[in-house]
Formats: sequence, structure tokens, C-alpha cells
Amino acid sequence: MGGLIIPYIKQSDFNYLENRAANRLPSFTLTKFLNNSFQNQYELALADQLPLNSKMKVVEKSSSLISKLAFYKLNHILYQNLGGIYLIEDNLVYAFNDLNEEIPRLDAKMANYRSIINSNPQVKWYLYYIEKDTDINFENNAKLGAYEYMQNHFKANLTMQKFAINNFKEFQNYFYKTDHHWNYKGSYKAYQEVIKMLTGEDAQNYTEERCFDAYISGSKATDIGGNLFFKEQLCAYLFALPEHDVYINGSLVDKYSNKDLYLAGKVNVPSYGDYYGSDYGLIEFDFQQPTKTNLLILGESYDNAINDLVASHFNKTYNVDLRAYKTDMGKEFNIAEFIKENDISQVLFIGNIDFYVLDTFMLEGGN
Repeated sequence: MGGLIIPYIKQSDFNYLENRAANRLPSFTLTKFLNNSFQNQYELALADQLPLNSKMKVVEKSSSLISKLAFYKLNHILYQNLGGIYLIEDNLVYAFNDLNEEIPRLDAKMANYRSIINSNPQVKWYLYYIEKDTDINFENNAKLGAYEYMQNHFKANLTMQKFAINNFKEFQNYFYKTDHHWNYKGSYKAYQEVIKMLTGEDAQNYTEERCFDAYISGSKATDIGGNLFFKEQLCAYLFALPEHDVYINGSLVDKYSNKDLYLAGKVNVPSYGDYYGSDYGLIEFDFQQPTKTNLLILGESYDNAINDLVASHFNKTYNVDLRAYKTDMGKEFNIAEFIKENDISQVLFIGNIDFYVLDTFMLEGGN
């Protein structure tokens, strides 16, 4: 029945429950049908577009979570395992990673990036590593040390820096309670550090600190079925950026995010991705400052919160998310070709441990 209904309902562009772009109905071609890609994409769209699907997922997970929370509350347990995600005070946190398990993947990624860097010596290269809960054991403050391992083993011509988290208090200050992303304080700290590293300039000052009448329940709450129990107010710093154009996957758009709706009090379903912008294969910010250079940012969703801020210091800034680039642009991303075609002078790698170990973020364009 769902398969019959879905073509006749208005499709959503964003899956707010899982904080990602929603799968939409595919166009039919005989080739897609014969290789099963049409059927597979249709099934994904069915899961995302049926109106009650998200609500059913929440109810299913929430029913098992209720008993767990009641048990922990009755027994006054402070460090609670909710199925791979822990509850410390009122923060949901991931488990601490093991460096020995990450080293082979870190080595592979460094080798890949080293090849790219050595093949493009005319470019200035930068790396910004984001420490988060998987990088520190809050019971004893032991650190994963992935960034330090890369520092000691990268052996490439690039400048490195990290967003440091040294204890639970710092984590509480810079990250959401219910979501895996940094909050507005964390992203502003990162923007200050990144722009100083890239240009030596100071970050732009925010004009206002605003807390909206909007409460988010992020990815961690979703993972454990806790959207009904774990919520937090969405706050942000506001900035007065110069006029600029934004292109998404090559097309000029009116805006990148829905910040204007929040300012107008017209919030849809509050989320990090809704406020700061979703993940796209290619985003271009054109601040029309020809005396300045062009920047390429390679990252994932963490940089959504600072893309336009960093871009305001450059002429053109290109943001590439390799998880979506091939799908959105219809071709593989070749960094050497991209650098040449867009006159890129500086390249920034930015992300958390996942960005530096997952094969999804491997690059083509080296020796």
C-alpha cells in the first residue's frame, strides 16, 4: 500500500529524525530497473517518505527505553549504558574508542593524503582534528591519542591543529547533550582556531547570542529511541556576514540553511542540520573578494556550522562532502582536477575521528 501511496504525497527533502537528506522517489528508466537500482532506491524512499514511518521508529525504540530509564533512576546510577550510548548527568555520550583498532585505518588515510599532498606542492595544506566523546574516557580522562599519532606519523607538508576536549566539563560546554555535533559555543571556538590557522586573522565577532523557542532531540537520542525524553534548547551566535552567493551542487540558491526561519519564529522540526545546513556533495560560497584566495574544505557535517564564517575570509570557498559528492554531482571527486579547475590555493581537512578512518573519505588525485 505504501508503494502505491508514496507517488501521490508531497515528498520531504530532509529526514529530521536521522538528521540527513531524505531519500526521494527515483526516476524510472529501463536500465535502472534491470540493474535493480530503481527498486533499491524506491525502497529507501518508501522508508523515508511515508508520513508515519518516523513516528513508528520512535515509538518502537522508546518503549524499550522507558524501562531502562526507570531502572537507572530507581537505583541512582550516574553512568548509564543505554545500549552503546551512555548517560552521564544529562548528556548522552558515545563509548571511548581504542587507538589500537584505529591505527591501521589512520595509517591508510595518512598514506592516501600524503600522496595527494606530495602531488600538489603548490597548495598549502591544513588539517583540523575534532576531539569528541569517543576521544576521551570521562571516568579517568584518558585520551585516545589519534591526533597525536597522526602528528608523529604523517610526515607530510601540512599544518595541523586540533579541537581539544580534556574533561567532561569541556565536553558539556562545547557539545550538544542529545546530538553528536558541537553546539554554537564549540563551533565558534573551532571557527576562531581554524581561521587563525588558515590566515592568521581573527574571527569575526558575533553580534548576538540567541536562544530560540525550539528544542532539538538529536542523533544520539534517536539512536536509543529517546526523542520523547531527551531534548535541549537550540541556541546560536548571530553574525553580520557580507553579501555573498551560495551554490549547491552547481546551482545558485537563495540560502544554504534555514537560519532565517528560526529568526522569524517559523521553525519546522528543530535540528542541527536544519539550522546550519544539510550535507551536500558540493557547496560554493562566493564572497566576491578577488584580492583573496580560494579555499577547498574537505569534511563532514561538523563544518556545516562554520562553512560560511570561514568562507567570509576568502574569495571563493568550496566545501566537498565525499559521502554525497558522486550522487549529487554524477561523477567521482578527483582532488587534483578540482584544485586546477578552481584555482585552489589552500585545502583544509576537517573532521572527527570518523573522517580520518572511514574509507568513504579516501581521495583520488595523488600519485
